[in-house]
Amino acid sequence: WQQIENKANCTVWNAYPQEDLTATWTGKCLNGKAEGYGEKVWRFLRYGKWEKARYKGTMRDGKDNGLGVLVWANGDRYVGSWQNGKQEGHGIMEFAAGNKCEGSWLVGKLLGSGEGWHQGEGKVMKCYVDSNKISFSD
Repeated sequence: WQQIENKANCTVWNAYPQEDLTATWTGKCLNGKAEGYGEKVWRFLRYGKWEKARYKGTMRDGKDNGLGVLVWANGDRYVGSWQNGKQEGHGIMEFAAGNKCEGSWLVGKLLGSGEGWHQGEGKVMKCYVDSNKISFSD
């Protein structure tokens, strides 16, 4: 669990703890955990440079839950449903380079293939997402 920097006695789930990592939350807290709608911002040091990742949406019991948008520091983003801190249900993974993949997610992973836009090919294709990397096939 990660202590919220701007709210005393309030935490959010941190699946990847590291040094030089802070979190802020604009929503409410219930029983010591982020709750309801708001924006969570992770600030961390990577290769000597401060970066941010942002989640805007609903939280339950300190974890991303319900509809929300997560934008990683590199510009990639996921728009869709969350449950227990992971992508779950319908969602779209949009990569900073312009590629997209839409489909059904379960426990943070795309179920099988989705339908996506391949920027380089300029067309809709079958897409696969693994470890936040995208691949396509006809």
